[in-house]
Amino acid sequence: MKAVTAAIIQSGDRFLIARRAPGEKLAGFWEFPGGKIESGETASQGLVRELQEEVGITPLTYTALKEVPYDYDTKKVLLKVLTLLKPEFSDSLARLSLSKKPSSNKVIA
Repeated sequence: MKAVTAAIIQSGDRFLIARRAPGEKLAGFWEFPGGKIESGETASQGLVRELQEEVGITPLTYTALKEVPYDYDTKKVLLKVLTLLKPEFSDSLARLSLSKKPSSNKVIA
């Protein structure tokens, strides 16, 4: 089972979510930022790397929340969820848009 990480980044009643691009697997679905944990990485190291690659931010504080096995029909993953309830970053988050809810019902649970 492949291990992946995801970040729940919350600011008040808003959350940072991303929509999968056309042409990608599960295109159009909303997701929390994150991705595969590389060999030799911890969940937190993978999370920092993925946030830097995907949205250009580096979290300074985060907390492990939960590990959840998930079956995508084509593969099974172990989702290691970390949370940033009081987001602190070494970069500016101001340019990112936080959403109250997705504009589509295509949400990966």
